[in-house]
Amino acid sequence: EYFEASGGMIDVDTSRLSARIPIIMYRCPSPLTTNLGDEEHEYVECDLSMHNPLAVLNTSLLRTYAEITPVTRVLSSIIKRWAKARDINNPARHTLSSYGYIIMLLHFLTYHKRTGNGLVSPVAPPEGNPNHRHQSAQRPNPILPNVQWMDPAWLSQAPRGAPYRELLSIPRLI
Repeated sequence: EYFEASGGMIDVDTSRLSARIPIIMYRCPSPLTTNLGDEEHEYVECDLSMHNPLAVLNTSLLRTYAEITPVTRVLSSIIKRWAKARDINNPARHTLSSYGYIIMLLHFLTYHKRTGNGLVSPVAPPEGNPNHRHQSAQRPNPILPNVQWMDPAWLSQAPRGAPYRELLSIPRLI
């Protein structure tokens, strides 16, 4: 009741507070639908977890990829809805979690490139030393960069929408 009274949260579910990883699940009005009528809102499903440092790192990874390109956010939403509609995103029933599906999507996007005709094709993996990439003028960037290989200067120096740059080797201090 406390959660529902503050901030417009509805359908607050505290049944997982005693789980191995305690979570409070709820829905809140989407900030993108504020122009609807007083009673009409679209809601966003939310999970709140505390004292879970790995979840913070996982969220940071997802946010980083979502900020690199909107394609990631859109495809992630589609896959999450697809899996939920088929009831195949529930680890309690021995299926992958939504996070597991998103990690598979990120892997796919970091190892495939656009072909220009609406299709994608695999990008050849680096040969030899996994900590070194061979520079090639012909090698196109994958749809989504592997953040370990991204040039950190790209974020601050490149104009918005510019293709990212990859380093020739993984930096020592990440």
